Amino acid sequence: MLSVTGIYLNGTEMKDMPNDLALWYQTVPPVAQPEEVMDVMVKLRRETKKLIRIETTLNTGEKLSSVIEPVSPDIKFTFIGYSKEKDKVYLYLENTGKENLEIQKVFCNTKDITNNCFLPCPVLPPSSKTLIIHTLREPLSPGRYLSFKAVTEKGETAQAVSRVYSHFPIEAFGKDTRPELSFDPDCFALHYPKKKEEFQKIKEEPLFKAIHLLDDPACVDGYACALIGTSAKEVVKRGKECYENDPVHPTSVYSCEHGKPYCYFVYGETTDIMVIDPYEIIFYHNEPEKNAYYTRLAKLASEPRLLWTIPEAFTYRGTRFPTSEEERIIVYSEIGEGSKGIWYYVYDKKLGYPANKGLEEEIKKINRELQKLKDYIVISEPFPLAKVEIEKVTPYSLLCGDKGIVLILVNNDHESYFEEGKQPFTYQPKENFQVRINIPGWLKIKQIKEINYNGEKEVKYLLDKDNLIIPIDSLDITRQFFIEVERR
Repeated sequence: MLSVTGIYLNGTEMKDMPNDLALWYQTVPPVAQPEEVMDVMVKLRRETKKLIRIETTLNTGEKLSSVIEPVSPDIKFTFIGYSKEKDKVYLYLENTGKENLEIQKVFCNTKDITNNCFLPCPVLPPSSKTLIIHTLREPLSPGRYLSFKAVTEKGETAQAVSRVYSHFPIEAFGKDTRPELSFDPDCFALHYPKKKEEFQKIKEEPLFKAIHLLDDPACVDGYACALIGTSAKEVVKRGKECYENDPVHPTSVYSCEHGKPYCYFVYGETTDIMVIDPYEIIFYHNEPEKNAYYTRLAKLASEPRLLWTIPEAFTYRGTRFPTSEEERIIVYSEIGEGSKGIWYYVYDKKLGYPANKGLEEEIKKINRELQKLKDYIVISEPFPLAKVEIEKVTPYSLLCGDKGIVLILVNNDHESYFEEGKQPFTYQPKENFQVRINIPGWLKIKQIKEINYNGEKEVKYLLDKDNLIIPIDSLDITRQFFIEVERR
């Protein structure tokens, strides 16, 4: 096995983190087997325009070095997802440059897997996304780290390490597992063990569970009046211990209010799963869509990892609960921006949603819908495929590999009020408009279903060349559709 024993940045050894040069460093995975690739990650303290020299010493005594230009490549992985059976990998890439890029080679660890990949659109125009589907002969081992690399004809390279894991939680803080509310029957969170002997029990837990390393490290930094990033050293240390003692279960942290969104970009790459809980309604009396704004930033900060969100479903110091409409907008807008898991806060009979029957009933409805969509959303990536011909409606379109497209319509024509005596939420319904979805040419529509808490309903649609047209008679708050497809 290979491991890194020392990291040097421009000749300075990385120790006593954070320091004036960097906030944290880590290797992913902490140890590498033959033919595996290890990422050396250094989070710089501040932006630089100078060349960066990285040197590492290995447990074999060997020394490696590389000089890096501080310029992001024009192509990057935005999400790496895994099928439920772990026999397919969905690689989503984005061209952030100004010229067309053509993908020529794809690698997994040290192997060229191009011939085992489906590249429906190898040429990426500027500001566009594409998908690569890697099909395996045998299922992948859960918890394994894989390094993927895509190389263009111009030599541009996208590279990322990803952990084999796929789970969309529908849960609540406080472990609400009530089936009548369509919550998951078991909770994913495993707490970092205080004693090494406890790892044996964790190793026996179901594979969908994840180890929570530290309660909101940015808040820990804040309480200690320390630089944001100070707790990263502990997060990285705990992650390494977890992998050495339990190489199967992934790791996670969550970021709350302190220092957001900056803290997302500090901690978003320290674990396998990033979780955020922006409480924009309860703490700041903002519109529910502001939670989606922070979700978008957290996704950028943590790509290509899984991102989960914690919708606010509580009251605080006399502030009213979110209304049922606001809760629905929060959840579906966060999913539209890339969240792949919902973890409501909080299951508490005094401060949480059980104390507000209208809110609890809405959460039940949302959960019923998500249980039908979650297996598609967890392998999806936001793609700009849908447009509407009406103002104040956001059409979110999520490409779910070669399985389908999730379409979410959100009515943004509303107002939230927090003064006593005022109706807390008002909105204007939208009527008689069309949604146009640009179906990728390599996909063929099988059927379209509308998904709501009452069940599923087949939807009639029109085709105009590659454009799918769905007539919408009315939209109150949200509507959800699944466009089932197959490859041409």
